[in-house]
Amino acid sequence: MLVLLGNHFPVEKVQSIRNAGIKTAVWLTDCPYYFDKTIQYTIEYDFVLTNDYQKFGCKQVYYMPLAVNTGVFRPQPVNLSYLSGICIVATAFHE
Repeated sequence: MLVLLGNHFPVEKVQSIRNAGIKTAVWLTDCPYYFDKTIQYTIEYDFVLTNDYQKFGCKQVYYMPLAVNTGVFRPQPVNLSYLSGICIVATAFHE
């Protein structure tokens, strides 16, 4: 079972699923920004997928960066009226 982030999935359910013999994995897409919170529940999973794997003390941690479809998301010609000196990049969800 793959869980994205894991912050809204009860640890008790992860334990029950593992007890049923089902392998579990959590994909942490915003490491290291929430490391202090995610470390509390990642130890319950069989596998941890993250873009910042070096900080984890879990046994099965794998590097898994976010991907992009470069056929869709690529530089596009835009009107010069959109020219700006700043660019804001943020996460797609709030905590």
